[in-house]
Amino acid sequence: MNALDQWSLPSATPAARRSLLLYGSSVELWWLPERATRPRASATLLLADRATRIVDEEALWRSDEPPAALTPNRYPFAKSAAILWNGRPEREASESLLDLAFSLVEAAGGSALMNTLGAAATQPRAHIHLVAERLTFLDSLPTVPVRPENLGDGDWSAVEFVRLGAPFPGLVLGVRGERPARAKAAARLLALRVSPAANLVSVGATTWFVPRRCETPAPHFPLPLGCAELWGRFCYEDEAAFAKADAKALDAALAMATWPAQSL
Repeated sequence: MNALDQWSLPSATPAARRSLLLYGSSVELWWLPERATRPRASATLLLADRATRIVDEEALWRSDEPPAALTPNRYPFAKSAAILWNGRPEREASESLLDLAFSLVEAAGGSALMNTLGAAATQPRAHIHLVAERLTFLDSLPTVPVRPENLGDGDWSAVEFVRLGAPFPGLVLGVRGERPARAKAAARLLALRVSPAANLVSVGATTWFVPRRCETPAPHFPLPLGCAELWGRFCYEDEAAFAKADAKALDAALAMATWPAQSL
């Protein structure tokens, strides 16, 4: 299996950065003004699928099974940033695409991060952000065990579940186990979710599933809150918003963006 770090991939260099404690864990705040030039999701009914053109022009590597392609991330927010695209025009990530993503970052000591539409994605085709670094924000927070039967019928025996406990304000479900089993469980959670939008943050042996109820938790966070922020890196385009942010605002943003913890 190829490793993410074999390609020459772009890395982010913030114009400014700082850190603060959130729920007793450290998070990073990065000012990345160049991200303001990113194409935005259209306000019209339908989105243009730019994935075909992007893959045709920029693919560094392709997979036949599952059908997938890897491109550099033009607007990186981390070290060695790539995007793994579904090879088919489908909006949901399959078990096989997730397993491929997890395997690519595993060898590089990296992270696999995913947004769906309504949770900061700007493209209708399933894609997963791959980066060659790990942040410890979610892994360092308190957790409580979750009984598999609380997740409904079916066999979840190959993995273990936890969820973030207090003081985190929302529902974040962690899936722990071997890579193929985590990919299977994560794909099933995505397929069975009630929330229209969700994020995945996969770091090491834990894949975090985050159902969403709000995409842009303004005024607490001025942009669509996505996988980067849930991973532990809050990315700002505006210098004033970057300078002004504090732990109280980020807590309110996460509470507004995620489903209530009592949902499970």
